[in-house]
Amino acid sequence: MSTFFTDKKITKVAAAATSAGTAVNGTGLSMEGFENVIFMAAFGTANAGNYLKAQGSADNSTWADIKDSKATPGADGDLVALELYETSANHAYVRPVGIRAGANTTLGDIIAIQTRSKVKPTTQPTGTVAKTVYYTPEGTP
Repeated sequence: MSTFFTDKKITKVAAAATSAGTAVNGTGLSMEGFENVIFMAAFGTANAGNYLKAQGSADNSTWADIKDSKATPGADGDLVALELYETSANHAYVRPVGIRAGANTTLGDIIAIQTRSKVKPTTQPTGTVAKTVYYTPEGTP
């Protein structure tokens, strides 16, 4: 049976950051075997200069911004999600960057969900606990 985790890989690519005005670069992710990726992060303060963007790389060392990948929170505490579709066709590696240039702000963990895996089932990385529960109305956890 296919579940959410069958063809998805969930990775924390950057730890939460205290209030500051500096960029937070996420860890580069190899897109080998995956078509899409979603980056998610919560910003403490909404501001036009605070946003999540994505960068691509051929070698996981030289990075370039991905066009139209800027996602800006609309209100304080907003969760920002940015999906890159069919990324593997253009970049061997991708990473998120939390930009905090408009106002000092906290930034929550940045999470990546790689989707459309070519190899199933997908193995979750160390540090990620993923569990599927088949619903039954009663019982102990």
